[in-house]
Amino acid sequence: MRFKAWLAVAVAGLTLLVAGCSSGGQGSGGGGATGGDKGEKSGMQGMMQGQMGGMAGMKMGEGEYKPPTQEELARVTRTVEITLDDQFRIQPKDITVKKGEVVKFVVKNVGAVPHDWMAEGIDELETGEFGGGEERVIVWEADRTGTFNTYCMVPGHKEAGMVGTLTVTD
Repeated sequence: MRFKAWLAVAVAGLTLLVAGCSSGGQGSGGGGATGGDKGEKSGMQGMMQGQMGGMAGMKMGEGEYKPPTQEELARVTRTVEITLDDQFRIQPKDITVKKGEVVKFVVKNVGAVPHDWMAEGIDELETGEFGGGEERVIVWEADRTGTFNTYCMVPGHKEAGMVGTLTVTD
């Protein structure tokens, strides 16, 4: 297992190195020196956003990530906290909810490298890529039953074992 994690880190590092060489260290998402202002991006963050085609901060099917509204939060019947870490784990790995529940997913990146979380086949359940120490909140009404694969879409992370399932029961 340690070899698998090590291999994924090596592949991710090599990917970043190649991406940095091909873009001069800066992507279309910005770059430059880091600063104290939270609005500024480090050179690495800008490069990664540029290399990912501007996908950082996006929710599939809805455009730019937007935190839930007060009205959405008022409807919540259950909260599920999910952590993503640099050992390529999603905790809890397997989540079960009931159809009809309005679930608030609080997805926390407790690592240092960017991660994201998504449920395959459910466009509303995708955080977009976000950095270490940050979190994303999604409110979703479980409107269908089934078992859906969850994973981190950052290159190499799914392959390193950053996967799980979301099961919606009747």
